[in-house]
Amino acid sequence: MSEIASSCSWRRTGSAFEFCGVTLDSCHDDPAQSNPEYLTLSKLVSSTARAVIGVLLALAASLISAHVFAGTDARTAVPLWFILVLYVLAWRYGFIAAVIGCLLCVFVFAHYLFDPTGSWHVEDAAARKSLLWMVIGTIAVSYLFSPSSSQRNDS
Repeated sequence: MSEIASSCSWRRTGSAFEFCGVTLDSCHDDPAQSNPEYLTLSKLVSSTARAVIGVLLALAASLISAHVFAGTDARTAVPLWFILVLYVLAWRYGFIAAVIGCLLCVFVFAHYLFDPTGSWHVEDAAARKSLLWMVIGTIAVSYLFSPSSSQRNDS
């Protein structure tokens, strides 16, 4: 018995282990290699986390912009310029992050940037149109020009 135990030992060969001349291929360092469900779940968590980060960045940028431009004459143009910010977020974090971020930005701008401040109602017709164009422009530009998730993962 001790002769068998002394002649049999664990030995690593590439990505597998060998014990007493028998190769065990089921032992992998990477759980994604042995479990395809793990790979799918990790991609889902990764894409969800990526979208959440993009939405939070859009929300933070809109809050900062609303406080910086509140009470200035340039505040009507802020949502139109914000299309560029949301496009960059769509390019980096995905289309969903840009769309959800855009909708949250509309609420932030309506509440903090336009009169009456602190209300969801926007009195100025030009400001309402600017918010509408921000939504339409962000969706169109993000959908047409942001890379697909496979192109984004390649880079």
